[in-house]
Amino acid sequence: MDAVLGNGSHRRRPRAVVLGHQVWSGGALPVVVTLVGWAALLKGVTLLLVPAERIAAAYKAVGFERFYHVWMVAVLAVGLWVTAMAFVA
Repeated sequence: MDAVLGNGSHRRRPRAVVLGHQVWSGGALPVVVTLVGWAALLKGVTLLLVPAERIAAAYKAVGFERFYHVWMVAVLAVGLWVTAMAFVA
């Protein structure tokens, strides 16, 4: 039932990555995992502290709607690369 309703673990994951995975050397994969953890934590803090109207204005200012597909292809590419490297490592 927790999978349906959510148990709050999605709020703890970025913090766990930031606290438990401070790896800034040893190849690209560990560094990318650490950067993704920090980015997720910063986004979460921003969503908590910044009003929704200002976030929407910031997305509009950087052209997020116009380049949505480009952003999603980039995120997909990074996700596929990290997954492939994790299986190889």
